[in-house]
Amino acid sequence: AAVPSLIDAPGHMLAAETMSRRVSNAPVSLDVSGDVGIIAISNPPVNALAIPVLEGLKTAFEAAHADPRVKSIVVTGSKGKFSGGVGITQLK
Repeated sequence: AAVPSLIDAPGHMLAAETMSRRVSNAPVSLDVSGDVGIIAISNPPVNALAIPVLEGLKTAFEAAHADPRVKSIVVTGSKGKFSGGVGITQLK
């Protein structure tokens, strides 16, 4: 599978010395620092798992898997929240 193009996610910056690669498919970003892939969900207000988030997670995990430097992956949420679960608007 092709690795997505590298772009910066607005408002989600790491220090230049720690960030070696960033893949973003908003509302999900992947930062690679050393041998750790950090996948961040940013879908305010509760980081609900809507379809775009699930697609972004798939893209981020594929990109991390394709990067030979990544030995571990951390999944986190923005603004102090991990995830509120599936967005109720997705249950139609």
